[in-house]
Amino acid sequence: MLQTYTYQYQDPLSLQNFIEKNRLSEPRHVLVQMNMGNRNRHLSKSLINQLKEQIPHARIFQWSEEKSETVEDGKRRKILLSFTAFEETTVDELTLEMMKLNRHLQESEQRYRSLFEHHPNLIYSMDRDGMITSVNPALIKETGYMPKEIRNTPAVDFVVEGQRASTIEYFRKTLEGEPQHFSLAIKNKENGSQLYNVTNIPIFVDGSIVGVHGIAQNITEQKQDQEKIARLAYHDVLTGLPNRLLFQQTLESVIKRARRHGQEMAVMFIDLDRFKIINDSVGHHNGDEIMKKAVARMEDAIQNDHFLSRFNGDEFVLLVPRTSGTGEIREIARNLLKAFKKPVEHNNRDFFLSASIGISMFPNDAGSGEDLMKKADTALNRAKQRGKGKIQFYKEEMKSYFEDRLELESDLRKALEHNEFSVYYQPQINMKDGKVCGSEALIRWEHPRLGLVSPEVFIPLAEETGLINEIGNWVMRTACKQAKGWQDDGYDEFFVSVNVSALQFQKAGFLNEVRNILAESGLEPQYLHLELTESITIQDIRHSIQHVRALKKLGVKVSIDDFGTGYSSLSYLKDFAIDILKIDRSFVRNLKDGSHDGAIVKAILTMCNGLSVKTVAEGVETEEQLNMLRTFGCGCVQGFFYSRPLPVKKFERFINIKNAQMQ
Repeated sequence: MLQTYTYQYQDPLSLQNFIEKNRLSEPRHVLVQMNMGNRNRHLSKSLINQLKEQIPHARIFQWSEEKSETVEDGKRRKILLSFTAFEETTVDELTLEMMKLNRHLQESEQRYRSLFEHHPNLIYSMDRDGMITSVNPALIKETGYMPKEIRNTPAVDFVVEGQRASTIEYFRKTLEGEPQHFSLAIKNKENGSQLYNVTNIPIFVDGSIVGVHGIAQNITEQKQDQEKIARLAYHDVLTGLPNRLLFQQTLESVIKRARRHGQEMAVMFIDLDRFKIINDSVGHHNGDEIMKKAVARMEDAIQNDHFLSRFNGDEFVLLVPRTSGTGEIREIARNLLKAFKKPVEHNNRDFFLSASIGISMFPNDAGSGEDLMKKADTALNRAKQRGKGKIQFYKEEMKSYFEDRLELESDLRKALEHNEFSVYYQPQINMKDGKVCGSEALIRWEHPRLGLVSPEVFIPLAEETGLINEIGNWVMRTACKQAKGWQDDGYDEFFVSVNVSALQFQKAGFLNEVRNILAESGLEPQYLHLELTESITIQDIRHSIQHVRALKKLGVKVSIDDFGTGYSSLSYLKDFAIDILKIDRSFVRNLKDGSHDGAIVKAILTMCNGLSVKTVAEGVETEEQLNMLRTFGCGCVQGFFYSRPLPVKKFERFINIKNAQMQ
């Protein structure tokens, strides 16, 4: 049997008391180990002499200071002695026990040293005062410090400023015997820092805590990855704006604060009008770049405390956390619209953007985040119904309006299948001979329950839902077949004019669809006139010019509808090289002698004659308007003065009567 006692040397008298108290001087074999090396020979020799006097039968061994843990107490080195007492035995047995003990100590030392030296994490030891006593190679390599720059230095000196107090507290708790787990940023020699998960473990020697071991695992990359994942979860990848999830969370917290303080706040739904056309015409990569520039415009137009989020595609939501009322919100919305007054430039091309905005207010319109968003979306839909670039606050009567609208959308999807559409034709009259030279094809929807539904109601709905492509192609196909039939019946040189929506015109396969419809109907291309509005072509001028040229190469005639209501200019007509220009009814309506509209119409007609562009005046209702247009040199007219749009049979009777009158 053997028993071990540990003693911290103070003076000869206390050493004698320790030996007598533990009865180490009685006849037994005692192995004494000391942490004193050859560096303090005088003290070492003195201790050995004291021990020989007090335990004459003791065998004394010394640990080498370079291989043992160095322990300090302030400025004075602690001298530790370990007494291992054996029962009576032979000298050979005692020698064997001593060899076993030394072998065990050496093996333990090697195991600890191997773990310490080769562990990939940072390992260091501190005494009770927080001074670093040892560090492993991983710490030296990762921080860039030399061992002499670290040892005997307060460990807290290597912690970033803001975390030192908490680090000291964790160290204090460890000295109380409780291992601690925490994160902190450790400085390196390059004046940088990295983040670590740290574990503090108390060092026990014979039941007493003499210091602390620290193990630090670098989690900088892991933390960065977590932040990237969190950002992807809460932010839009393309624009970097908060996404729907983060917006909803933020909205709820802002509502709670607004309710607590009795404040007003607002939610704005912002939709970039017809942005899909840009994507279809220039591709999604270029569309994304234009989108980012549009977002930058919006961010410049709002204040720092406003919260802008991208919900999907071309739809955004702005949260205004505090407001003095609708007047302030209206001004914010106007600033957003002004942001798109100038075109967005990309790849040396100008793109004209506009936005529609729907607004709901807390607490007047709704008291919850979900209801605020629903009502702002409802207001947005109403704004889009009114046209591009409009602002609409939510009103309670909109609820029933959009419920009816949703039902109408469902019916519209079935209308083609159920043969509910028909095409009416409004005659166009040649001003020279008064004969019918052609017609404009206009779609009509005979709803089984609602009766005749106005195109002003269902055409915008068809554009929003994407049904306009299918419906537009049906109108073009029907009109081409009808025109070919009239020609076969003897109406020579008879053309049909068909309106083309923005979505149709900008669609990549539009030219092929026109070509296929002409081939299917047998109509010669020059008898098909496609009407485009200025707003369609101006969205992407280069793409529009290419499409117009391709149509003309195909033989199709191209006309610009509603001329004078958009970005009209001489260069516009010259660049597009169109065949026909239609003067908008808003100018014809007020056509009188000496009127401003008369001067405008005359200027337009003079310009078209100089460019060899044919003209058609829409909305002619009076003889006075007709006579002025004839005097100004207008080529063709259409309007209620002659006829409303007519179904096929009535249109044929009108042609026969009109042509008979001119013979």
